[in-house]
Amino acid sequence: MNDPDPHARKPAPPQAGRAAIRIVIVLAVIVIGVFALRQFWHAEERQEDPTSATAPDNTAGQGRAPAE
Repeated sequence: MNDPDPHARKPAPPQAGRAAIRIVIVLAVIVIGVFALRQFWHAEERQEDPTSATAPDNTAGQGRAPAE
């Protein structure tokens, strides 16, 4: 009866700090995992399509003003 709403209490500071650290670690693992998996996928794509590794150099003559 002394505490009418037990759900309104905030966690103790050490618990809140540990929870924040866990959230940051989980997010870091997800970001690193996505990056690593993307690297594996990209390497596999380049093996399947070797022409993507060497693109033709069609830049000759570009970037100059047209001759008058």
